[in-house]
Amino acid sequence: MHQIAEKTKQLDFAQVAEFFESVLNFGGAFTVGGMTINFNLGAILLIALLFFLTRILMRSIKRLLAKSYLFKNEDDQLKFAGLFKVIQTFIYIVLFLISLSVLGLDVNGIFTAAAGILLGLGFALKEFLQDTLGYFMLISSKSIETGDVIEVEGIVGKVVELSFGTTKILTRDDKIIIVPNHKLVTQSVYNFTQNHKATRESVSVGVAYESDVNKVKQLLVDIALSHQLILAKPEPFVFFEDFGDSSLLFKVSFYTENSFLSNQIKSDLRFQIMNAFQKEGITIPFPQRDVHLISKKGEDV
Repeated sequence: MHQIAEKTKQLDFAQVAEFFESVLNFGGAFTVGGMTINFNLGAILLIALLFFLTRILMRSIKRLLAKSYLFKNEDDQLKFAGLFKVIQTFIYIVLFLISLSVLGLDVNGIFTAAAGILLGLGFALKEFLQDTLGYFMLISSKSIETGDVIEVEGIVGKVVELSFGTTKILTRDDKIIIVPNHKLVTQSVYNFTQNHKATRESVSVGVAYESDVNKVKQLLVDIALSHQLILAKPEPFVFFEDFGDSSLLFKVSFYTENSFLSNQIKSDLRFQIMNAFQKEGITIPFPQRDVHLISKKGEDV
């Protein structure tokens, strides 16, 4: 009895499988323009399932990216929605062509034409695609962020906005420069504040040879410490750089958390150094040359 029951179950399972196979293979064929298209219920269901799953996946990706930190403002979100719609349409077109291929239609010619069109669009939208890819690279690597002080193409400025296609930089002249994102990825960029918020700056000065070098050193340190934008820790320090042709060369180095205003800080220090040196009787010499004239006998010079 047990063996009979097992054979019955195996027979029932085989019949059910055969039934579903016959249902899935149910279909036909028709000719369009000399091309025969074969279709069956299984292929149609597979295509429908593929479109359904793709739609769910695309919606989930769009929702996830739209809520992420990648698109912080409304303008970026609108640009992303437009770009995502283009990508979504492209994916659906590819799925449609694959579906036609599954149904037996020769789509090689369509794929060849589409490849040519995409190649042309790629060249036309080359910089746009580079800027878009550059944005994602900058965001993911965090090499440049809003608030960083950077130097690009010889211009120093603060990053005020990192957006989908371009980056806005505020220069020390209070001007806005709009830089395409791909330039920040493909060119050398100095980031003054990526490793640390504080950066080291310096001011050089020369004094006369008869000056008291220890006094000069202490004055430079005191002047640096007196500035409100210069950090007390790490403490400013002085280099005795060299013996110049007409002066002793010193450099005072200091740290500030406001690199964007470093030029203003250096200017303030130069004013204070000039005033302090004049008060202490320390001379800042200028280059001089002694000219010796040699005359021959009987000649007036």
